[in-house]
Amino acid sequence: MKTKRSTFSLFFYINKKREDKEGQCPIFLRISVNNTQTAVSIKRKIHAKDWDPKGFPKRNTSETKDLNNYINILRNKLFTIQEELVLKEDYIDADMFRMALFGTSNETPVMVMSLYREQMDKELILFSKGAKKTNSDYGHFKCSARCLTGYLMEKWRVTDIMVRKIDKAFVMGFVEYLQLRPTLGYNRQVRMLEKLKNVLERAVEKEVIAKNPFQRIDLRREEEKGQVYLEEEEVQQFLKTSYSHKSLKDESKYFSFSMYTGMANIDVQNLTRGKLHKINDQWWVQIYREKSGEFSNILLLPQAMDIIRLYQPNFETMPLHEKIFPAVGSLVKRNLLLKEIAKESGIHKKLTTHVARHTFATTITLTNDVPLETVGKMLGHKSVLMTQRYARIVDNKIKKDMDGLSNKLSAIYQ
Repeated sequence: MKTKRSTFSLFFYINKKREDKEGQCPIFLRISVNNTQTAVSIKRKIHAKDWDPKGFPKRNTSETKDLNNYINILRNKLFTIQEELVLKEDYIDADMFRMALFGTSNETPVMVMSLYREQMDKELILFSKGAKKTNSDYGHFKCSARCLTGYLMEKWRVTDIMVRKIDKAFVMGFVEYLQLRPTLGYNRQVRMLEKLKNVLERAVEKEVIAKNPFQRIDLRREEEKGQVYLEEEEVQQFLKTSYSHKSLKDESKYFSFSMYTGMANIDVQNLTRGKLHKINDQWWVQIYREKSGEFSNILLLPQAMDIIRLYQPNFETMPLHEKIFPAVGSLVKRNLLLKEIAKESGIHKKLTTHVARHTFATTITLTNDVPLETVGKMLGHKSVLMTQRYARIVDNKIKKDMDGLSNKLSAIYQ
């Protein structure tokens, strides 16, 4: 029977990041077989200056001679293993070489859920020390782990898997699984994948795997086409509508507050009196965003101040720890109310809490000539590049409006 041809290569290298007190670096062996890779320590060390990047010691000393002999023994043994495996097995991968070379390991295999738990524990520790963004990161890691467990159960009836078994095909299978979940929007799917990528990056750092299977997988999120916002006419339509129930009236006020401040849902929920500061007779919100941990400094427009005074007439004398909007509901509940608000106001767009933030960035600020850098600081963006997507939306709207004007003028003067 003719065996399938297999690709096979070896490469010895040092890890300079793990240099010990004596200045020596551990030597690793990378085994590549049929598009699979594994990296293992050969339990030897060498000074970085004595190692050739091509994969062998530079100097000819008694110590390096012994090391060279050991490397050659490993190399020859692996070629022998290759011949045996090709004859015995229909399919071979890098892991099979590792096991054949070093025998059955006493080490406990690293499971992906253990790395998730390790990462979540780290986020909780950071959050307890005052780090702002880790609270939401913990939730994203937890949700990603739950989705991955669902994928494992559906496909293999297991709740965990060895990290070494995760390859690009596994990742693409997980992508397809997420795409079939109706409750997960595109950007949320990307966030779940990003957290798995983070976990696997940790596995690379620990030398559990040689490379991250997410390499060359595009995880960019939707930009302009996903940024729904209200135009000026729609803002006025939203504000003028008299809503039928108190819950809808309250939600319209919370939405309006975000629309005039750019604050995200979680930041509105957690807004306390202590985050309001009066500077030169003007009130400002100064917060670290829950999502990113970035500082956000927002001048409160008169419309936003009116909403604060509506719910807290004596807010200036409130205890600093008390919330300005204690009755703000969960994200799911708010988005359900906004769905009803869209119907009653006649707005033919899917309203969510984030639409208010997008509207602040576009209709309220950028179209009124507020500089891009200023908008970015109020939104708490890490980089002006994040704010530029809103500028592109405004540019597209201007082009659309001018095209409309051009068509009207052409019709008049034909």
